[in-house]
Amino acid sequence: MKKIISVSLAVFTVLLTMVVSAASFSAEESKLNINGVAEAKVGDKLTYTIYIADVPEKTEDIQMDIYYDSSKLSVDKDSISYIEGGSPVYNAESIDGQILFNSANGLEGWDLKEKTKLFEVSFNVNEGGETDLSYYIECMDYLSNSTSIDEYTITCSYSVNDEVVADEVPKVNENGSGGDFANYKNGKGVKNGGDEIVGSASNGVQEAAAAETNGNADANDSQNETTVVLTNSSGEALTNPDGTPVTQTKSDATWRYIIISILAAAIICCIVIKVVLDKRKNQENNVENAKKEK
Repeated sequence: MKKIISVSLAVFTVLLTMVVSAASFSAEESKLNINGVAEAKVGDKLTYTIYIADVPEKTEDIQMDIYYDSSKLSVDKDSISYIEGGSPVYNAESIDGQILFNSANGLEGWDLKEKTKLFEVSFNVNEGGETDLSYYIECMDYLSNSTSIDEYTITCSYSVNDEVVADEVPKVNENGSGGDFANYKNGKGVKNGGDEIVGSASNGVQEAAAAETNGNADANDSQNETTVVLTNSSGEALTNPDGTPVTQTKSDATWRYIIISILAAAIICCIVIKVVLDKRKNQENNVENAKKEK
């Protein structure tokens, strides 16, 4: 009898362990990790909202893409909302895994000094695992001069079933391209702490912004440096002991400073000469006046 009870308990324990393990495995499989900062279950509604703030001047347009994994998430098209005003257009159907959005407000412009919603979309969670939600901005310009904004702070929130579960810096899509807007990893513009550019902006904006971010103030001067090979009186190249030619680097910036210094010295000399001549002329006039009085 004791053997039967022991065997029964052992079998029950094994079955219970299998059931618990299966339940745990099933629960893990039904969870979706989003960008490593938020978590939702299959069947939940996940809402992704992009915000912008700290823009010093009014802006006139926005062109942005949202990227998602369509195997794990499906768009709730009725949930889409965006910045108020302007003439918005979006497309959440024609490109799988991507939502296109743009809007223009060239008459009044948007005041984005305070935190403002740019775009919001909800997804139905269809599968567990891990996934990324990301964005990429192609265009966003100042109203005053139609140049790309360079001072801003972009953030996002993740909500599950209408409850905010995380406020974070949104992820920039590494494959984003086009436009002349520089997207930074930390969501900040170059003038207020932008760190690493993600994606590839066109028209040389990426390179120019990167130079400014790195504090490379003399980038233009370094590009104007010229290296020449030194020669002797016979025109033959001078060489080092190891046989390599002796070179000297000349910077256009140095020559500009020399020229400016020479011009400044010439101007000072002209002023001094003029003062001396005027003084001498006054002395001669005084002598002539004195003779006339006699």
